[in-house]
Amino acid sequence: KDNIWIELVGQKIGDFVEYNNKQFIIENIQDKYVIFHQYCFSKLDMKSMGEGFRAITFEELPIVMKEISKSSENNYKIKFDMYNFKDNEVGLPFSKVFYGDNLELSFELFNMILTNDNYSFYIGDNNNNFNCGNIVISYQTLLLLENYNLLDIILNEPQKYYISSSTRDIIATQIIELKQNSKKLMIAYSLEDEKMYSYEKDCYEIIEKLKKINKVLQKINIEDISYQITDEIINYSRAFITDIDNVYLASKLNAGIIVDDLFTRKLINGCFPSLGHNNISYFLSKLLKDDPKICYCILEKMIKDKVKYVINNEMFIEILTNYKKLGLNFEWFKNLILKMIEDNDSYYRNVIHSSCQKIVTESDKINYLNELIFIGQSLGLFSKK
Repeated sequence: KDNIWIELVGQKIGDFVEYNNKQFIIENIQDKYVIFHQYCFSKLDMKSMGEGFRAITFEELPIVMKEISKSSENNYKIKFDMYNFKDNEVGLPFSKVFYGDNLELSFELFNMILTNDNYSFYIGDNNNNFNCGNIVISYQTLLLLENYNLLDIILNEPQKYYISSSTRDIIATQIIELKQNSKKLMIAYSLEDEKMYSYEKDCYEIIEKLKKINKVLQKINIEDISYQITDEIINYSRAFITDIDNVYLASKLNAGIIVDDLFTRKLINGCFPSLGHNNISYFLSKLLKDDPKICYCILEKMIKDKVKYVINNEMFIEILTNYKKLGLNFEWFKNLILKMIEDNDSYYRNVIHSSCQKIVTESDKINYLNELIFIGQSLGLFSKK
């Protein structure tokens, strides 16, 4: 109803605006995503119920375990619903809001997202203009690199990569803690079967994953960082302090940052607009030059796992025009296209469509006629007759 936005257009900090016959001075201007982020975290309950401890009898245990299981299931359902950027403009970060300081749990939830058809791992799009000398790496990126056996790419140029000491420390601490208690007897309650059960949980695989990451971190630059968190991101700082550490570290070093979390990348756009950032595609583009066939297969796997997004126009054109030269067949290409568009994802549909338009106008399209026809049919641009 109010038209104050008309008065605010074009104004800057220090300007005066009139509203309801009163004059106000503009003291601060915040990005809309910063406001959204603060609102999300103000609504998200990140505290315990505060009930403390109480003694229970053996007979009460199944009832209590059932209530804990229901509460935990509902809690994660709410968080995953809020994380879903497909239905939310802002979403949540994949960070402490999900797993606290428990990196063991971060691996479990990360794997859950990649293996569940209902979830996607949101990392933002491929920034083709990203070009930085020194680069800070985020924890989420380390998760992805380890999962797809790409950690060694970092070791090709270890001198250019940085990470905050807080990230290194929490990884080292988790390794020690998990090794001290690598096998755990767990008690759980199955809501489906409505009964309790016990099982032994072996942390060996996660310990090995963390050790691989830690081994790489020993080869790159570790930097301490101190800063004063600004009002715009004070709520987000609760989500996972190492995320903030690495963002501030990149700003301090005048470096770029590889961060595979869409929420954090949107926050950077609002609070650190001059800070260059990209996702794991930065490393994939390097692999594309060194071993394109391996890169194509990893891209295919990441698309199947719904890691969004790893292919942009330039990369797609590279795949379409070169996959046969690497010994991959037409069936492989068709499967890739179908995986890219299977959930009617507008981003990949636009990438495929615009890339094909460029090929038609700039290349000898007769060489790629079968590919172009299949793409046109798959996108519904023309019938399959």
